[in-house]
Order: sequence, then structure tokens, then C-alpha cells
Amino acid sequence: MLLMRIILKKYNGGEIVKKHIKRFLCVVVVFCTIFALCACKSDPFCGNYNVESVEIGGQSFKTEDAYANGASIELKDVNLCTLKLDGNTYEGTWSSDGSSITVTLEAEASKGTIEGNTLKIDLYGTGMTMVCVRK
Repeated sequence: MLLMRIILKKYNGGEIVKKHIKRFLCVVVVFCTIFALCACKSDPFCGNYNVESVEIGGQSFKTEDAYANGASIELKDVNLCTLKLDGNTYEGTWSSDGSSITVTLEAEASKGTIEGNTLKIDLYGTGMTMVCVRK
């Protein structure tokens, strides 16, 4: 405590110390913001994917034909994901191994592949493959 009083008296009543503390806190806030904005950049597959079409038995259908209210999937950092399917939202997890991907929703795993900006996944192993393109 005595040391702090000496420092404050020596440095213009503490104004210089306060100025440095403010600068330090500003720098910390800037770095925290940068890291928060770049959080998902660690995995190249992170991002939002819109379902562009649905493949069933070798035939391709428009998304609107299968899901009137649309469909999308977001692969988040920390291996979390959100699936929006025909107006309903489902939370789950995902993992990748090379170009293979596994999405687990409601304790059931679905397998798929990612090539470039295209994600293809057979949701719940039903034989209906969703073809998704990254936004």
C-alpha cells in the first residue's frame, strides 16, 4: 500500500499510471474481440451451409420440394452444430476425419463428406442425402 502511494505521488498523482492502465485494458479488449471473431477459423469446415438439393434414390429434388420452410446446417467451433430443418431447430455435435464428417443429432450419428464448399450428408441414414453449399 505504501509503495502504491509513493508511485502515485511520484508519477503526477497517478495520472500516468491510470493512463497506462487504460491503454493496457484497451489492448486486452481489442485482442479478446479479435480472438472471438476468429474462433471458428481453426477448422476449415466451420461455417453455414444451405441445403441446395436433396438426393433420393439417384434423383435430385429442390430443397423446397422436401422442406417447405428450407433447411441449413451451421458447423460451429468446438464441434457444435445447429440444423434448421423445415422450421425446426436441432442442436448437436460434429466431427471430421479428412473429408469425412459425422453429425450427431438427438444421439444419432449421420455420415457425410465435405469437398470444397459442398457438404453431402445422409441424415439419420435414411437414404436421403442433403447437398449443402457453404454460404
